[in-house]
Amino acid sequence: MTALEEHETKSSETIKKDWRDYTATDLCASQNDLERILRWNPPKSVKTLRPLPKLEGPGETLEHGIKKWLRKPGSGKTHPQYGNYCYMRYTAWFADSGVEFDSTTIRGNKPWMFPLGKGLGLVPGWDTAVVSMKQGETAVFSLPAAMGWPPKVPGNKALIYEVDLIKFEEEDCSKERNRSITRTYLRKPDSSLQENEWDTPNDGAIVTAAVKVTANKKIIMETDCLELKCSEGYMKGLPAGADTALKRMKKGERSLLHFKAEHGYSEEDRAALGIVSTELIEMEIDLKDYTNAAATWALSDDDYLANCETLIDDGDKLIRASQYAPAYLKLRRAEGLLRWRKCGCIRDDPPYAVAERRRIRRNQLYLMACLHLSLACYELEKLDETVEFSGRALAEEPGNPTALGRRAKARKLLGDYEAAAADLESIVKSAPADKDAQQELIAIRKVSKSAGKKVSFTTPTTS
Repeated sequence: MTALEEHETKSSETIKKDWRDYTATDLCASQNDLERILRWNPPKSVKTLRPLPKLEGPGETLEHGIKKWLRKPGSGKTHPQYGNYCYMRYTAWFADSGVEFDSTTIRGNKPWMFPLGKGLGLVPGWDTAVVSMKQGETAVFSLPAAMGWPPKVPGNKALIYEVDLIKFEEEDCSKERNRSITRTYLRKPDSSLQENEWDTPNDGAIVTAAVKVTANKKIIMETDCLELKCSEGYMKGLPAGADTALKRMKKGERSLLHFKAEHGYSEEDRAALGIVSTELIEMEIDLKDYTNAAATWALSDDDYLANCETLIDDGDKLIRASQYAPAYLKLRRAEGLLRWRKCGCIRDDPPYAVAERRRIRRNQLYLMACLHLSLACYELEKLDETVEFSGRALAEEPGNPTALGRRAKARKLLGDYEAAAADLESIVKSAPADKDAQQELIAIRKVSKSAGKKVSFTTPTTS
């Protein structure tokens, strides 16, 4: 017996044992389909397989030939909307034989989540089926092969799904995935206006939109035609998180966005606008048009570096204006771009002198970005990131007193007195006349004693 024949025999035996009397020919159109299903769904014992639920009556007819049978009414009053994150449990059977072939139990016994209406679910038919449900509802659906999983079901077999809709919620647009920025669609994007499925504004895109911002039913700003540069929405009076949300929107889309305090306005702006810090900020936005900036990967080396220098200069101006949150975003962008392109001669292999000039300029810009970032992080009380970016600045320029001093301050606040003292001693060794560093060393000694921690000092200090 050849290896292929032995493999086919084992696969057939596995199916007969764990999938009842279904043979490979009955189950799938080819051996590859069988192997794919078994790879996604490890065979279970017959005892754990659920029987096909009894379907009474003709059921409710939905779009695309889908039928629905209600098993348990839901407690909710509303149905999920386009873009909502839906959490559910499901079990799937082949309609003709009643064999269970998939379930959330197989997939780790955890609820399955998918964004409704975007074609990103495991089963195409779910977009039609789940939108008819309410929270807490359980229903059985009959799906034609074209709407089942996979989209082309082997053997053109109809499928039966029992779905328990646990909950649904607004789409999370925050980078941290902590629901600090959420979105509800008021109008779906116009697919005829999209060049492709992933066409959204990028950093630097020129955006035209109608905007209405409110807090506790008080209108903060309202305009039918606002033109702004993506990543500079704060300069037009928008909440700090508006740019993050804009980069997820599509042309023709109208959405209602909710921002928590950390993505709303700064303390100064909240005081000026009369906004309580705990209030949610609402922004209704209609994205009419946008023109994307040139992709950074397609820029020449000189244009790439000039773009990064502009971001750093903008971040520096924001820091001087005490606008640390938007400064942080710009500087993080510049730092990431410069870290990604570490050499100045990636694009066009110039002469050595030109490449060396670009490399030196890149290193200088990266040092500036890290130093500015460490200051922005310190003011925003992101102490761990202050230590991180100070360290990156020191990797570019060992012994940089600004980076050492800033890292020492952050480490002191984090309670790492030994490391903070080491940073300050490095400053004192290179600049013995630096009285500020000496005073900080004395302060750390006092704080460490009161905290019951001993810190060794190799550099003598005067009290």
